[in-house]
Amino acid sequence: MQMLKFLNQYKKTIGFLVLIFILCLSPSPSVSKKLGWTISFGFDKWVHAGLYFILFLIWSTESKHFHRSVVYFVVTATIIGAGIEFLQRIAPFHRSAELADFFADISGVLFGYFVTVQKRLRKSAE
Repeated sequence: MQMLKFLNQYKKTIGFLVLIFILCLSPSPSVSKKLGWTISFGFDKWVHAGLYFILFLIWSTESKHFHRSVVYFVVTATIIGAGIEFLQRIAPFHRSAELADFFADISGVLFGYFVTVQKRLRKSAE
């Protein structure tokens, strides 16, 4: 029963997390070769940061106890980001594991935290 309650409360977060797993772990041709201009802008790093930023924002809207559970979520998101990079390294579907992707993931989560806290502070000051 507790598991169903958890799954129901965080259904958007879990759904978006599944999307991240699919995008990061599915076989794909080298996008950077097709879109060569993206390499100079670090486009894939922005995508990683953006995905984890959105993940944090979704989670923060579903969390009933934001301040009590934010550390757990940041740690969990960090472990998930590291796990995806590890799986990319060992899986045979031609995905590259990069430490910079992992740092982009964490940057997205931390930026999401910053934005959410600023928004909540402004809202409480009103």
